[in-house]
Amino acid sequence: MGALNALAPLWVVFGGSLATLLLGTVKGFKSPAENRILAAMTLLAAIVAVLGSGAVGSDLLLGGTVVNDALARIMDVLYLGIGALVVLASDAQLQREGVEEYEYFPLVLVAVAGVMVMTHGVELITILLGLEIHSLAVYVLTGSSRKRVASGEGALKYFLLGAFASAFLVYGAALTYVATGSFYLSGIEAHVAAHGFSPLLAAAGTFLVVGLGFKVALVPFHWWTPDAYQGAPAPIAAFMSTATKAAGFALLIRLFDSVLGADIAAGHLFVLLGGFTIIVGNLFALPQMGIKRMLAYSSVAHAGYIAVAFVGGSAAVGPVLFYLVAYALTGIAGFLLVGVLQREGAVDLDRRELRGLARRHPLLAFALLVVMLSLAGVPPTAGFAAKFGIFRVLVSSDAVGLAILVVATSAMAAYYYLQVIVEMYMAESVEADDVALHVGGRLAVLLAVAAIIILGVAPGLLMAPAATESATTTAWVLQSPGC
Repeated sequence: MGALNALAPLWVVFGGSLATLLLGTVKGFKSPAENRILAAMTLLAAIVAVLGSGAVGSDLLLGGTVVNDALARIMDVLYLGIGALVVLASDAQLQREGVEEYEYFPLVLVAVAGVMVMTHGVELITILLGLEIHSLAVYVLTGSSRKRVASGEGALKYFLLGAFASAFLVYGAALTYVATGSFYLSGIEAHVAAHGFSPLLAAAGTFLVVGLGFKVALVPFHWWTPDAYQGAPAPIAAFMSTATKAAGFALLIRLFDSVLGADIAAGHLFVLLGGFTIIVGNLFALPQMGIKRMLAYSSVAHAGYIAVAFVGGSAAVGPVLFYLVAYALTGIAGFLLVGVLQREGAVDLDRRELRGLARRHPLLAFALLVVMLSLAGVPPTAGFAAKFGIFRVLVSSDAVGLAILVVATSAMAAYYYLQVIVEMYMAESVEADDVALHVGGRLAVLLAVAAIIILGVAPGLLMAPAATESATTTAWVLQSPGC
């Protein structure tokens, strides 16, 4: 009963995905909109289950394969919240994107369930199982807009590179078992404490970092990102850029806290990848005229900002969790607004199409203004509080070089974010358009934008639970090479 109660949110999501799938087979229920309400109710019920269930602490469940600790519970709320916003915004957006299959919402729920399994897992096989459940669902969702060639192209690239990354993860897990005789994180940690870190285990850690580097879009494993985000329906692009990235970093927190904390080589590799990711993501975002592609490369850069914060060890956990939530809210609002504003049948939203948007649609322009300011790290938005938290971690860890890199590239990024604002508020208006933000999408964008502002004004609302999770982790520190 303990596992049943503690993992109730996970059972609710899996059960809801099955129910929405079965509903689609009933005569008369053949469009995605028919099972949207059931999907929304499932996610709402799961959020209530997370908030209403008592914490189990660090007790192991299901034979020691999963845990219901503070990290898992915080991330569950984030995943479920992202899923709920995606479902809300998918009301009319699916018609614009040409998505007609009723499997859309069951797959969204399966993708959410996969990242929940991955974050609760404390055994490598369970973690990989959750990762593949999520990935397979997202591959299909990326290509769900069958009327657009770009959707299928993005899905194919994502699938092929995703399979390659999964091979790295499986090989890393296999080498870990050979080196330690255990798939359990606690068993691996005990082996390292008793026998030290062997070269074979260091190689395994490197394979794991490389595989997860793809999942969170670190350079040079980021090439799938712009094509997949551009081709996917806007709500799915929002989901990939937030939930998938958040799950990857949550898993990295757990691995560095238990297995990779003593792996100096893997730690150095991860920090170096983060530094290169910041530079490359921002440089490639600068010339982009398509807003989706610009947001895609921007998401790559933000992954780098999160990665370099790991140099602070356990002190970085709280700021990293805050950054994940802040970026999730901003990314969702940004991609959903792009989906609404881009012309029907278009692959992307050209930046020049935003000219005069403030005069044509002032509320939409204000929402996009808040998104751009948050991505640029301008107060009083959640993005500013998130970047400031990362900066404090780097300075307190004596990683001055990385801190300077974060500030310099943030100034560079402000240029392409401000270009969008200039187009909306200072350029001559283009011809009138027929933008229609329906009730669900309107509510999703409103909630995300309101949360961005609230967390920017009062970051302590989220910093407190994030700090609680940080206090539960073991002390681990990565030394940044050359910084």
